[in-house]
Amino acid sequence: MPADQRAIYLLHDIFGYTFDEVAEMVDKNAAACRKAAQRARQRIQSNTLPDDLPKEEEQYIIEQFLQALQDRNIDKLQALLTDDAVLYSDGGGKAEAAPKPIISAKKISKFLVSIADRNEGHVEIEFTYVNNRLGFQAYIKGELHSIWTFSLKKNTIIRIFSILNPDKLPKED
Repeated sequence: MPADQRAIYLLHDIFGYTFDEVAEMVDKNAAACRKAAQRARQRIQSNTLPDDLPKEEEQYIIEQFLQALQDRNIDKLQALLTDDAVLYSDGGGKAEAAPKPIISAKKISKFLVSIADRNEGHVEIEFTYVNNRLGFQAYIKGELHSIWTFSLKKNTIIRIFSILNPDKLPKED
């Protein structure tokens, strides 16, 4: 997003300045600022809102992701992720997790392959729905370890959410 669009969006939509005030700050007229803010909103929405894909397509993409991870195929993993994909990992201080979001297909792929290497032969996957999105539960040595969900855009993964915090995982009866 161009810097002026970003500035106008932030000043108006986030900080609450009027378009007349913003126009004065960025040395443009109010109509141009309105248009720039509209373009910024469209750009943000188109890049962040996941698509509502048919369940079969969601499952196909996630299966491809899991297969690439099982094969340790970093190139295939990167192809399934957008360049600016984000992995969020919630360990709640009680489970090993990434301390902050991991951003970029390359970093996410390397991170996930390193985890897969440590747990090779001990992971079982069970597909499940979380918040009406297909994801999976990962079991390590028979114990529920984590729940993973995905946001997809144009048949690629834009966000991955991994819940490892035992307080947020369903309890086995």
